[in-house]
Amino acid sequence: MATEVQHIMRKFLKRFVRSQVIREANDVRSIAYDDISNQLPDDKIAVGQTTRCYIREHEDDLTDDQLDKFFRSVWAFYQATVKKMLNASPLMTQSSRTPVSWFLPAGKRSNKMQLCD
Repeated sequence: MATEVQHIMRKFLKRFVRSQVIREANDVRSIAYDDISNQLPDDKIAVGQTTRCYIREHEDDLTDDQLDKFFRSVWAFYQATVKKMLNASPLMTQSSRTPVSWFLPAGKRSNKMQLCD
C-alpha cells in the first residue's frame, strides 16, 4: 500500500480507533478496526463540534440508550467506510490517481469548515 494512502487511512482511523493500536500496526490493513476493545470511548470518538455541542447542551434530555444507539451508529459508519476504503482498488494498488479523489467528488471539494454557533 502506498505510503500516502497509509497516512490517509491512519488519519481516518484516528477518528474512532485508539492511537496505540494504530501506532503498533505496520500496515493499516492489519488494524482490527472492528474490534470493540480498539474503539475510542464515546467522549473521544470524532463526531464533530456541532454534535458535541448539541450533546453537551442537551445531556439532560438525552437518555443513555439514545446516546448508546447514536455512538454505535457512528462506529458502524466508520467501520463500513474503512471496509469500503480497504476494498476499493485505488487504495489497494499503486495508482497515478490521487487516493483522496473518490472521497470528495469533483465539485464537492471545499476548504471551508462549518462551525456551530
